[in-house]
Amino acid sequence: MRIAILFVMIALLLLAACESRDADTKPADETLDMDSDMTSDTQDGGVDDQQNDGTGGTVDFNEPPNPPFDVPEDVDEVTVPNTDEVSLGVEFRAVKGKDYQVKGKDAIFRISNFLNADCTGITLCVGGGKDVKYEVVANGRLYRTSYKTPYKVNIVDSDYETYAKIILTKTIPDEICGSLRFTRDECLKDYARDFHDPVYCNAINDEDKKMECLALI
Repeated sequence: MRIAILFVMIALLLLAACESRDADTKPADETLDMDSDMTSDTQDGGVDDQQNDGTGGTVDFNEPPNPPFDVPEDVDEVTVPNTDEVSLGVEFRAVKGKDYQVKGKDAIFRISNFLNADCTGITLCVGGGKDVKYEVVANGRLYRTSYKTPYKVNIVDSDYETYAKIILTKTIPDEICGSLRFTRDECLKDYARDFHDPVYCNAINDEDKKMECLALI
């Protein structure tokens, strides 16, 4: 009888010990699970990748936000040539530093400089006075201020500092060589050769000399 009672007591003690061990072990397992979850959150940045945005959708924090406006692409700078187009016989306003292309012609006019020296009284002006210095580029050749240019430059008005009003006209052969009674044909040949323009040859009356002139162009 005593032995039976002893076995019952030992069984109760063992059962009590098992329940106590289960109670001590379960919180440890839960703590371990919580530590594991926190470690996972820390590795992911401390927050979930997606959270509710309040409208039933989700916000992905790993995706960069869209810009509030379109960012323009880089484009090459557009360079506008500093050239204006002008017509023969039409007045235009020219300034220093700009080229003026003669419409329909291989010719460019430009102002190279202004002279505005006061030459009053008995003052002797050498290389001074009031003047507009210009250049004409025609058929690839440069002609500076001179009577011998393929285009007649008429200076209508100028302040001799910033601008000049210009009218360009084609040089008429007889305006250049008409007064040369005996050397007119040779004069026209020279201009035809220098200006590469048959209009001067066509002004020669002698057919043989006209053909010689055309052969020079």
